[in-house]
Amino acid sequence: MGQEYHVFLSAPKKEMGQGGIKKAALRVLLVFDQINHKDDMATPKGTPSHLIPITLNQLSIRFPCCWQNKLHGQSNSAMMRRQHCGLNSFCLVFTDVFIMKYFTALLAVFLFLTPVGCGQGAAQQLNAVIINKYPHDPEAFTQGLVWDKGAVYESTGLRGHSSLRRVDLASGKVEQQISLDSRFFAEGITIFQDRIYQLTWTSGLIFQYDKQSFALRRFFSWPHQGWGITHDGSSLIVSDGSATLYFLEPETLAETRKITVHDSGRQIAKLNELEYINGLIYANVWQECRIALIKPADGAVSAWLDLSEICAKMRGGNKDVLNGIMFDQENGRLFVTGKFWPMLFEIKTEPASF
Repeated sequence: MGQEYHVFLSAPKKEMGQGGIKKAALRVLLVFDQINHKDDMATPKGTPSHLIPITLNQLSIRFPCCWQNKLHGQSNSAMMRRQHCGLNSFCLVFTDVFIMKYFTALLAVFLFLTPVGCGQGAAQQLNAVIINKYPHDPEAFTQGLVWDKGAVYESTGLRGHSSLRRVDLASGKVEQQISLDSRFFAEGITIFQDRIYQLTWTSGLIFQYDKQSFALRRFFSWPHQGWGITHDGSSLIVSDGSATLYFLEPETLAETRKITVHDSGRQIAKLNELEYINGLIYANVWQECRIALIKPADGAVSAWLDLSEICAKMRGGNKDVLNGIMFDQENGRLFVTGKFWPMLFEIKTEPASF
């Protein structure tokens, strides 16, 4: 027999979501209750029924399911389906009053200084559903992919194999192509006002081509690595493999601003191929089977698109990582592919079900 000290943290459900539990809405409630210590998993009187108990020596933590899963590094699909990680409180249970008071004081400081999130915070989780499949050159080390007026434009990489090409979607046949000098490792592309912009990885150059002839019009110096590029109708947007996205004036490539991409206070680095879709920047995360949907105003990730099932279909042989996002604005079609993938997938997104 003994006494436990229960610290309940909660916030109104309307305060959950964007940015996690808002600091101003947090409140701490101390509740004292007698518990039979033979039953460590007993639920204290007044504990909401949706809290899940976990016992860790002198400290028993009762979290909503998503906190429990994050703590254990694993998922509980049954719990997740029922709870959807949308709960707004959790409970810390102590058996030593001194430890409780000390921890509560530290916790109060932490909560004042740091916003608290659940799992991936406010970012929505999306799944990809395959709508159609198209052939794709399995020898193409895809670095950039663009849809423009009924045609696919693709940039392929590797020194000695880098190219710019126009491809027929239905057949996968290359209809037009130029090869880059072996000095260059080509990266992402975008098309802005009938001009193709193509990045190079470490050469410090961005090439501009005529869209019809693929004739090189000019080139620009670029002080960073080149990874991915897209545009929002007025600015070019470029990634360099970090968590930073640069906004450039298209005529001079002068930097106008930049954002740091983040989710729940954590920077998201290795941003690769980019596509601007309906007000959001879609970005491959290199070596991961997911795409970040990024708000261009502040760099916050609003959603994660999970492509792990598609990646699983493309394992084996010389197939490399997911890389290639393309959007047909007129027909609302979204496409993805990867390096050395033999298929290009048309997909739709839907909210993930837990």
